[in-house]
Amino acid sequence: MKYSKITFLIICLVLWLGINFAFSQQSHQQTLKQYLQVLHDQQGFSGEILVAKKHQILFQQAIGLSSQELGTILHTGQKYRIASITKTFTGTLMALAQRAGKLKFSDRIVQYVPNLSSKFKEITLHQLLTHTSGLPHYEGIEDYWLKKSKYLSKPTEIIKELNQLKLTFKPGSQMKYTSLGYYLLARALEKVYQAKYAKILQQKILTPLKMSHSGAGSTLAILPNLVTDYHQLADSQLIKAPYRNYALLKGSGDMYATANDLLKWSLSFANHQLLTPQAQQLIFGHKQYGYGWFIGNSESSHYYHGGGTWGYSSYLAFYPTKQISIIILSNVSTLPVKEIGKFIEQIVFDRLVEIPLMQKETPQKFDPTLYVGTFTSNSGKMTLKITSHNSKLYAQLANRPKFQIYPKDVHQFFGKKAAVIFSFELKNERITGLTAQRMGKKFHFNKQ
Repeated sequence: MKYSKITFLIICLVLWLGINFAFSQQSHQQTLKQYLQVLHDQQGFSGEILVAKKHQILFQQAIGLSSQELGTILHTGQKYRIASITKTFTGTLMALAQRAGKLKFSDRIVQYVPNLSSKFKEITLHQLLTHTSGLPHYEGIEDYWLKKSKYLSKPTEIIKELNQLKLTFKPGSQMKYTSLGYYLLARALEKVYQAKYAKILQQKILTPLKMSHSGAGSTLAILPNLVTDYHQLADSQLIKAPYRNYALLKGSGDMYATANDLLKWSLSFANHQLLTPQAQQLIFGHKQYGYGWFIGNSESSHYYHGGGTWGYSSYLAFYPTKQISIIILSNVSTLPVKEIGKFIEQIVFDRLVEIPLMQKETPQKFDPTLYVGTFTSNSGKMTLKITSHNSKLYAQLANRPKFQIYPKDVHQFFGKKAAVIFSFELKNERITGLTAQRMGKKFHFNKQ
């Protein structure tokens, strides 16, 4: 009789936990659905979001159009270019090559890539993997975005451009994000395997994990079920994404994938399908950036990477303790995918959040020149620029893309592309500062 009561209590507990989980999951789905709609209406998000716990998909939905020209509605399972999420694959390929005895992380890059100048002699594979090589990002190449991003394609041309770069610091002394180092890592992989990067990727990762809808390819390749790419201007106007040659993006940003394939990729680390726990420690055992992954040290430890290129925005995060994967894919550039991912994290982990309300523009006359200027945060770490063009106001934080802000109230403006409200402070008919409110947090800026 005693055992019957215990059994009954255990059954009740299991049922209660199951019902509680079902209600929690249903609540998450509803909140995520509302948030996705707000992203679409307010920030112009078009794409797919997938959230999963282990193999169980908690939420998956697409919104927007896969072709603006044809009016084709997006559906789940379509392909997107994933830009810098490619680095997570290159990091693992390097770990696999090291395990196979084909290279050492302490090796110099000049051992694998010929014709590099003397500045590369002391740069190691480890430094390229962790962005501590001193190489600049694309802006280090003269006229890259205006011209060379469109035609730079031959390996000899690329090496010539890299040899003209100026290191931003002594290799190993600092950390500065750069995609150029991952191009060199891809070249190193091609050297040791005597095969093209796309083939190495297919053989070592995509085929073993059955990621049949992913790969690496050039801009000109015809990829079935790939969504059309668009770019959002500062005033939220949508245009066709400019052309970009993907040759220099090899190993750093030339992959495409589906959300479900990226879930397989995320779970491969949880299941140690490609690497042992010890080998994975080489990838993730770093403070800021591991071998292809950012290391998140917020309230919930996680590994993540965002991606952005003309026409596409992407984000992948994996929370090992909770076994949660968050995947964001969009055919619009450039969206704040990291911030979107952090908001989804708050929803999934039951933290107190409110869905951003749709802000409405309040028609009113105002003098744009009154608000123009440069503002610095109280900590001195953030710089915000308010500019004016054609009687419209724009905001730009540091080197991020600028976006238009709209009147909400007297001396108060809001952003559609970025869910933020700016409240300007007026003293003696002059603006002295402002308060930026975003995701429940307030930041004060003083006008310079």
